[in-house]
Formats: sequence, C-alpha cells, structure tokens
Amino acid sequence: MKRIFNSLTVLLLISGATYAQQPQNRTTATKIADVLAQQPAEEKEKFLLAMHELEGFSADDVVTFLKRLKAPGSNNAPIEFAANSYSFYVNQPGKEQQKRVFVEGLAKAISQLDEPTNQVFALRLLRQCADNAAIPAVAKCLTNDYLADAAARTLVSIRTPESTAALEKALTSSTTEKTATAIVTALGDLKDKNAENAILGLIQKYPSEGFQRTTLIALSKIGGTASQSLFDEKLNAAGYSYDKLDAVGLGIDYAQALIDNKHDQDAIKFLNKFFQESQKAKSINGQIASLKLLTTIDPAKQRKNLLAAVKSDNGAYRNIALQLLGKYGKGSDAKSLLALASKSTPEVQESVLNYLAHNGSASSLKLIHGLVNKTESPATKLAGLSALNTLSQGKETNTLIQALNTDQQFNNSVKALILSSKDANVVTDVNNALANVDDDKKIQLLDILSKRSNNASSKAVLAIKSVNPAVEEGINKALPNVAQEADLEELFNRLNNTTDSKSAALLQRALVNVIRSSADSKGLTEKIAARLSNSAATNTAKYFPIFAGLGDAQSLKAVTAYLNNSNTTLRSAAIESLATWSSANALPELITLSRTEKDDNLFNTVYRGLIKSISSSSNTPEQKTLLLRDAFSVAKTTEQKRAALSALQPTGTYQSFVFAADLMNDAQLAGTATNVAMNIAMDNKFYGKKVREVLEQVIGKLSGSESGYLKEAVVRYLAEMPIKEGYVALFNGKDLTGWKGLVADPIKRSKMNEKTLATAQAKADDIMRKGWTVANGQIVFSGKGDNLATVKQYGDFEMLVDWKLENYGGIEGDAGIYLRGTPQVQIWDIANTRVGAQVGSGGLYNNQKNESKPLKVADNATGEWNTFKIKMVDDKVTVWLNGQLVTDNVPLENYWDRNQSIFPTEQIELQAHGSVVYYRDLFIKEFPRKQIFKLNDQEKKEGFEVLFDGTNLDKWTENQAYVINDEGYIWVYPNAKFGGNLYTKEEYADFIFRFDFKLTPGANNGVGIRAPLEGDAAYEAMEIQVLDDDADVYKDLKQYQYHGSIYGVVPAKKGYLKPVGEWNAEEIIVKGNRIKVTLNGTAIVDADIAEASKNGTLDGKQHPGLKRTSGHIGFLGHGTEVFFKDIRVKKLK
Repeated sequence: MKRIFNSLTVLLLISGATYAQQPQNRTTATKIADVLAQQPAEEKEKFLLAMHELEGFSADDVVTFLKRLKAPGSNNAPIEFAANSYSFYVNQPGKEQQKRVFVEGLAKAISQLDEPTNQVFALRLLRQCADNAAIPAVAKCLTNDYLADAAARTLVSIRTPESTAALEKALTSSTTEKTATAIVTALGDLKDKNAENAILGLIQKYPSEGFQRTTLIALSKIGGTASQSLFDEKLNAAGYSYDKLDAVGLGIDYAQALIDNKHDQDAIKFLNKFFQESQKAKSINGQIASLKLLTTIDPAKQRKNLLAAVKSDNGAYRNIALQLLGKYGKGSDAKSLLALASKSTPEVQESVLNYLAHNGSASSLKLIHGLVNKTESPATKLAGLSALNTLSQGKETNTLIQALNTDQQFNNSVKALILSSKDANVVTDVNNALANVDDDKKIQLLDILSKRSNNASSKAVLAIKSVNPAVEEGINKALPNVAQEADLEELFNRLNNTTDSKSAALLQRALVNVIRSSADSKGLTEKIAARLSNSAATNTAKYFPIFAGLGDAQSLKAVTAYLNNSNTTLRSAAIESLATWSSANALPELITLSRTEKDDNLFNTVYRGLIKSISSSSNTPEQKTLLLRDAFSVAKTTEQKRAALSALQPTGTYQSFVFAADLMNDAQLAGTATNVAMNIAMDNKFYGKKVREVLEQVIGKLSGSESGYLKEAVVRYLAEMPIKEGYVALFNGKDLTGWKGLVADPIKRSKMNEKTLATAQAKADDIMRKGWTVANGQIVFSGKGDNLATVKQYGDFEMLVDWKLENYGGIEGDAGIYLRGTPQVQIWDIANTRVGAQVGSGGLYNNQKNESKPLKVADNATGEWNTFKIKMVDDKVTVWLNGQLVTDNVPLENYWDRNQSIFPTEQIELQAHGSVVYYRDLFIKEFPRKQIFKLNDQEKKEGFEVLFDGTNLDKWTENQAYVINDEGYIWVYPNAKFGGNLYTKEEYADFIFRFDFKLTPGANNGVGIRAPLEGDAAYEAMEIQVLDDDADVYKDLKQYQYHGSIYGVVPAKKGYLKPVGEWNAEEIIVKGNRIKVTLNGTAIVDADIAEASKNGTLDGKQHPGLKRTSGHIGFLGHGTEVFFKDIRVKKLK
C-alpha cells in the first residue's frame, strides 16, 4: 500500500507547493465534503489538496467538522486523518494565521463535543499545534478524570511559563488521584522546580503504588535537593535492589538530575551512600550505575573503586569498570591491571587482556607474554594472543604459531588472527615455520596457506615430505591457492599417482587455477590435451575435470573426442565433466546428448548438467525458455521435469508462466508448477484475465507452513492488479478456432460485397483446412495451401509467437507473419543463401523505402524452436527474435498500395510459402488507441465546432491538471495541485455545449459558464455541477449541489447518472437567462436564472456571475479523477 503522508517531515519537504485561490463562499458542508473526498490521502498531491481545503475553514467550520466525529467503534478515520494531518501542516513557516484559526476552533470544540473520546482527540490535536491561546480551554479539562491526562500532555507540549503555571495551579486544587497523577506527570516532564514541594506534599495523600511511582518519576526529572530524603527512604525500603517502584533506576535518574542542576556535592553524598549500600546488598546494577556517575564527577577519586571492580566475579561490572578506566584512566593503569590480573581468576585475566588489546600499548607486550605463558586457560591465552597481535601490529606471528595445539576451536581462533594480520611478513613467517614444526602444526599452517599465500608458499608446501596422510591432505588443500606455473609437472605427477578421489579433485582445481592465471593459458591447455594420448586409461579420466574447469573451446574438443569411445568408463567420465562444465560452451553437446543418451544413469548426469548450463548461460530469458521447454520434453523422470520447471521461474517470460500454469493440475508436478506460475506472474507484474484465473487457482492449491502468507500475498496482488486485458491466446492449442483461410488482400476484400466475400471465405476455409492442422498443441503447415488468418482484426498490439522451420525434401524454409494483412516479418532458413536468407529472420522483407533487413542474425538452427516478440504501434514495428532486438521501430510499408498508409486495423496472417512450419504459444496484447472524435453529419450541418477531438488541447488554456491519456480522453489528474480549472481560449455568450464524461468514486468537477479566467467560477460565473452525488461523502449536500445543478441557484433532478465508471452524455444550452441541462437524454435543469434568483439564491450567497453575458467555458476541478471526451460547441445567435 502506498505510504500515507501524515508526518511533519514529509510536510516540510513539500511545503513549497502553491495553489490557485480557493473558493471562499462555499458552505461548510461543501468544504467538509471536499476534504473528506480526499481521504485517506495516499499521494502527497491529494494530501496537499485536502490541506489546502482546510486552510479555507473558519474556527466555527473546524468545530462543525469535528462534531461529525461519532461514538467509538464508528468509522471516524477520514475526519481523524485529515484533522491530524492538518495539525502538523499548520506548523510550517508562513501558516501562522491558519494555525491560529485551527487552534481557536479546536479550543472551542472541546466543550462542544459530546463523546469524551472525541474530546481527547481534540486535545491530542492541540498537542501538535497549540499555543498560549488554548491554555484556558485546556486547563478546564484538568479537573476531569477522563480528560486530565490528555489535557496535561497538551499543556506540556505548549511548554511556556503560562502553561506550566496552569499546571501548578491545577495541582493545588486537584481533588482526585487520577487528576493529580496526570498533573504530576506533566510537571515532571517540564522539570518544574517550583512544583517539587507541592508534589512531595501529595506523597501521604495518595499512598497507592501507582501514584508513588508517578511521584518518584516526576521528582527524578526535577532533581531538587528537597527530594533526597524521599529517595533515601524508598531505596532503603527496596534494599537497594529491584522493586516494583524501580527505586534503584529512578534513584540513579535523580542523581543525574542533581548533577545536571549543578548540585554536585549533594549528588556525591547521595551516590556514595548509594554505592556503599549497593555493595552491601550485592546489587550489581546499583553498583554499576552509581560508580559510573561518581566517576564522571571525579575520576581520580574513583580509581581505587574501579580497580577493585575489575576483580569482580560479575562480568558486566568488571567490563564497565574497564570501560571507565579506558575513558578516564592513565597510562600507568596497564601495569596495575596486569599485576592485578596475574593474581586473579582466568575470567578477570581475559577481561583485562581484551581491554588492553584496545587500550594498551607496545610497552605492555613483555608483561602480556608472561601472562600468556603462565595461564592454562584457553580463553585467557587466546585473549592474550589477540592483545599481542594487536599491540605488536601483527609482528607476533611466530608466537601465534607456537601457541597452536590440539584444540581445534582454539586453533581456529589463532588462525583467524594470523589470517587477519596486517603485517607484511606474516605469510613469510608461516612459510618459514612449515619445515620446523610438528605434523599437527603443519596441518594448521597448511590450512592458513590454503587461504592466504605468497609466491614463495608453493616451494615451502611442496618441500614437505611426509607419510602422514593428514599432512598430505593438508598439502593438497593448500595447492589450489599456492601452486605456481613452475609447479605444473609436480602437480601432474601427484595427480597421476594419487588414488584418492578427494585429493585428485584438489589437484585438478590447482591445475585449473595455474593454467587460467598463466599468460600462456592456451599453450598449456594444448599440452594437457597432448598428455591424454600418452596417458594410461586409468589416468586419462583424471584430466577431464581439468578441462571442465577451464571451460574453453580447446578443452571442449579434447573431451568430446571421448563421447564415442568404446571404453565406457572413459565415456562416462567425459559426460560427467561436460555436466560440470564451467562455461556455457558445453551446452550444444549437452543438448545433443539429452536427445540421444540411452543409459538412464548417464542421462540423469547429462540432464543435471543441461539444466545447470542453460540456467547459468548468458542466453536471453526468451532463449532460455525455449531451451528449458525442450529439456522438459525429453525428461524421463518426475524429478527431471521438476528441475526444468523450476529453472523456468527466473526467465520471467509470459510463455514460461503459461507453460507452468498448464501443469498445475498434473498430480506429480502441481506443487512446483503452482509456485513457478505464481512467482513469475507476481515478480513480473503480469496482468489480464488469464493471469487472474491462474492466480485464483493458485490460492486453492497452496499448502505448507508458509501457505497462509503466500495466499495473502496473492490476494493482495489480485486486488492491486490493473483491471485491463493483458496477453490473450490467439491459439487455443486444440483447434483452429479464431482462424480462417485467406481471401485475396485487404484492398480487394474491401471492394467485395457481403455475399461475394462470404463465398470466397468459404472456399478459402476449405483450402486452409487441407494445409493447416493442429497436432501436439502446435499449428502445423504442410507446405501446401495459402496463408492462415485471424478472424479478428488488430490495430496496435504486442504479439508473442514461437515458430520452427523444418527442411524437408531439400526445400529450404521460408515463411513470415503478416501484420494488419500486410507482408511481413520474415522467417528464414538462414542456410538459404541463394535468396539472401543469411541476413536472418525478423526483418520487414517487403519494405523498399525503409529498412528491410534485421539488425543481426539471432536465429536458432533449422529444426529448433525460435520465438518472436512483435510490437506494432501505428505503422512502426519492433521485433525481438529469441530475445534479441532485430528490428527497431521501423515503419511497415503497405505492400498492396505503396502510396497508401498501412491499414489502421486488419487481420494477422501466418504466411504459406511452400515450407513446413510449426507455430505454438501465440499470444497478443492489444494497446488502446486514441479514438479521434469527428462531428456527425447532422452536427456539421448545424454548425458545431469540435473543442476536443482526443488529440490536443489547442483550443484550451494550459493547465497541468488536465492531460490527454492513451485512449484520447481528457483525464483530470487526481494528484495535481489544487487549481484544476481548464478554460476555452475563446469566450462564448449563448451556445449549445455537448460533452461525454465518466466519473470515478467521489468525483467532483463542474462546467463553468460565461466564466472569467480568475476568481471562483461558481460565483463569478455559473457552475453546472459534475458530481458523483451518490457518494457517501456527499450524502449531506443540498439539492442545489447535486449533479447538473446550477450551483447554489437551481437544483437538478437526481437519478439520471449512469453507474460510476460508465460514460454519460450531457448537453448544456445557454441562451440569455435560460439554461437547460440534459443528461443522458433527460432534461434535469430547465430554468430562467433571473427568475430563480430574484428573491435571492438558494445558498444565500452573492452570485455576481449570474449577470454576465459572455465568458469562457471551463471544467472546474476539485482534485478528483474525472474523464471527458467528444467535446463540441455551437454558438447561438
């Protein structure tokens, strides 16, 4: 949901907005209705419009507005939202007058509101904007048990001497505990020193636990010396430990307030006792809090206490003391701390060493060494090593190495210190140590080198000669990181000699890393390939994973040579390496193997690699979709099908969505298919009837622990999904419903009479049925016959279609797609160079003036599926082939008559050109077109003039609130700033004005008659209401405010509007004083304005515009969404 703008921060950001002058003569009911029509304001412009409406309120209007609040449980949200937002809005600079009026209205409203909850709401609004003017009204509420708390908080927010004085006065006259509690809380928040004694005087009067705590809180904020005895009393009663009053916490707050108020000596006296008593009571929290404050006052005097605290068994107390020493201590403290630690527990030693790591210096290294060597505690030793490493700036690597032992958890921490060291010689130290340490330490150092090494590391590693299998394993783990090009022979020897598959994998990885990083990578790869022919069969297979890791063309050639090898072990190893290939180079081989491999186990290996290779390739999502669908078609097991189906999700294509959706009823694939369809639709913001149907099915199929959340997400998506059509299937997958045979061309067809065309169509359909068939969900053309055409005609659209050519009998494929009955988006077999097909498919082949060739060749091989996305708007065509742009916004020429523009609407055709062609997944999404309005013959004859035909606003003054949408309607932009009046440039006296309009819920607009360009047209001219007068926000309007009324003057008949969202036709005839309004064929106003106003207007306002004899025609906006079209006028003489 969009964020609702009701924070002061947002208001200040947008406070620079300006608006046209707001009408001043409207009734209070109208003002309120216009405000509520914007609620809740989810866009900032709508929000600002509502705020600007409220700026026109008087104090009495504010009262009336708030009196519309109902009892608790009713829907008060629109009123509360608007009022709450405005209470922030008026705090902006330049809004002082509006704030004064609003505060005055709120103050008046408090006594006039019936419900106490609504009075509290008014007080809360004042809290955000009140000043001294509101104090009398607010102070009266301090005697009311229900209102006192809200009133006291409001006075706190005013925060002036006058508001404080009002609270002090109210406290002296308070008669109930509830009012006293509210007032004491407020005086505490204000830190009112004058109230200290008065508050202390109430301690005995109200002994309840709640009031006692309220009093302590208030006095802890005030921080007066008179309260000390009360805090001593409460702390003694609590034993300086936690109690329900929280005497310890509030006592510390009180001490801080004493310090803030410059009562340091009183604070020290209080805190010394606090600290001593907390020690006796073993209250750690009390000791910590009091020691912290005492140290801030006089650190030197607390050094002894801090050092003593360091020896505490309590870790929190100990660490706080160390923190305070770090902040306030001296350099000599390190020596004292280490001396102290040497005689303390391991826990204390650990804390001190951790502290010194961040606060010590190199001068402490010797003493830390002594402590590390002495301790038996792993935690202490590790803390010491960390301190040594930090304070020496990483130069204690050998100390860290010697500390390695058999405790792996400890070793991991030590290794982390070495790996993170910033010392330049750290790796050299590790290299040098390798030869001199025992096997256990060798294993740890090798692990370090597997992550961090230098150029000398490989020599140190390979120099190790050990029969210890664990050491050998460590060497192999390090080699991928340390090996150099000079080590290749050693690596090959190790690989050939090892029988351990884990070691072989590490050595293969080392070889890949070395070769990849070499400047002569290509030459080294050739040498490895040459080794294959010289290797024993048992070793040959060991080279395949190296080639897989390199992933280049040379490596691929070396491995594929073994796919037909008679040695099944070698063949299997070759296939396994292709399945783990590190690049997409192996994809064509995997595709071939997926179609030919018979062995189920090897097929599964191939399939796993195929899905991985497709998914990780750089192919377009559209190409991946084609490949994954092909993979799905050859899958042998349910798991394999699920793998292909799941891999379709990231493609995000509409074809993937439909493919998954069609499998949602498959018993074995339903779960996967449902998730894939759901996620593709929602992640890619698909919409339309098909999407809605699928997602509604999804809701019923989701299950599992997260199904509730997912269902909620789907429901929300459906609620927010645009209500418009998306892609629609052109082919149902079963038969040729919606398709027909081809009759001539568009020009010839247009000249046929109905009977001739019907006869020709019947004959064409017979021919069509012989050449075009449906099989396996595909449209198949046999190569004989004529084009296949859609029954429906299309204008602007986006089309998706998969196609495949087959080369039968040596006939090279040639086909195409006619757009609006015109050739064509070309489909080629690119091997057909005889006719220039090598340029690729997707061009506009028959163009002569404009580009006819595609931008690039993006075709898949003959016999493989391809996919087009074709977009046509006006005469411009854009084509993507397999996800690649091949034609970019090129005009399609009219092949049938090159002197004529392309047809505005016509059928789509699949071309017959003598080749076998397959089509599937044909979808089309139509784009709305601007409907250009033209006068009918009668209106032309009568002399009407078009004011708006759907293309431009040339005859109107400029206003950004009125825009032309894609369908050619004037759209009153609902988020535009206030001032949405659009006037004709020309003035009119007597006239007939006709227009169509469409309302949205709560819409409010109007038609200005004989209007000036400035001022409020409802009064300075005449306004014919355009209003959704059935909306709930307008239920209290007067009859003269209904749709069609001459605002404030003549009421209209109600009940002739069409439902919201449907178009209405309206005519307004203005001749002299006579005005007639006809809505959807019914006259709803027919009046003489002079007669209607001779005894005054219905709204009691002045309407000087009634006497105007000419002016502009205008649409008068109120910030709501309305649509207008087909606007014309006729001047009357």
